[in-house]
Order: sequence, then structure tokens, then C-alpha cells
Amino acid sequence: MRKMLLTLTACFFFSLLETIYCPAKGHAIYGDTPTQEYTVKAAFLLHFTKFIKWDKDAFHSERDPFELCVYRTNPFGPVLDTFRDKKILHRETNTRVITSVQQASSCHLLFVPHTEHRAIRFIGEDGVVPNLLLITEERNGAVITFLKKDGKIRFHIDQSKAQAAGLRISSQLLKLTVE
Repeated sequence: MRKMLLTLTACFFFSLLETIYCPAKGHAIYGDTPTQEYTVKAAFLLHFTKFIKWDKDAFHSERDPFELCVYRTNPFGPVLDTFRDKKILHRETNTRVITSVQQASSCHLLFVPHTEHRAIRFIGEDGVVPNLLLITEERNGAVITFLKKDGKIRFHIDQSKAQAAGLRISSQLLKLTVE
């Protein structure tokens, strides 16, 4: 029953994104302008966290906030600030831009925009930091990679990177990944 509910939730979420961001485009999520594209990607970031489990040792205490970080360049603009009002994993959310790869270990989710993709090789051991959901826009060793195919925003999940980071991704989210 719980599995069916999670599947329905995932389907509803992605259907809702289609309705909000591309009502006339059919069955795909489109990002026609950088602002619209990153608004859609920001929604993905927030909703990915509902389908991923972090190890208990990812947080030092029950009161620790969820740290959502962007590396150097913030393509989300003010949309990122709206996450501060959201709870992720029943925790307050801190959002911040980090300026060095050494700061990555203090994040739970780190988005690295395509303009900064070379930094991935310096993050952790082969792009893996314990309890870090690393998300990028280029296939270069992240747990989740956003892909743009024919104007459609898709994502690929590297399950081996997720496991190496100690993250457990629900099967409902894995069903939506593209190769």
C-alpha cells in the first residue's frame, strides 16, 4: 500500500510540473528560458528529497537543518530563497552558495551548474561525499544529472554513486530516470 502511494505521489508530482510549466506542450517538461528552466529544476531539487533517504549520521542532532547548497554560481536566483520556508526531511532548510569544494561536506544537497562542472572532480573521492546528494547538469560523476533532450528536462540517476554516498533512492524515483 505504501509503495503504491509513493508511486502515485511521484506520478502526481511530475504530472503537476507538466501542468504548471508546460500546459500546451504535452507529456514533457520544457525549459524554454533560463528562468523557466531553473524554476523547473528547482522544483525537482525540492521533490527529489522526498524520494531519497539519508543515513541517520547525516545530521548531528534532531535540530540540525537540511543544508541545500549551490556551487559558486546560483542560476536559480530568488527561487532558491523560497526554499528557506520549506521543510525538507521535517527539518528547517538552509540555502547557501558555497565558494570552495571543501565546503561540500557541510551540505546535504549540492547543485553544481554546468558553468562550474570542472569542480566535480575535486569534490570528495571521485565525486562522492558521504551523505551528499550531488546534482549536476553534465554527466561527470554526480548522483543525479539533469539532461536536456529535445528541449525536455530529464534526469539520470547513478545508483552506484548514491550507494557510495550512503543515500537510498526510492524505486519510484529510479523508474523515472533516463539513460
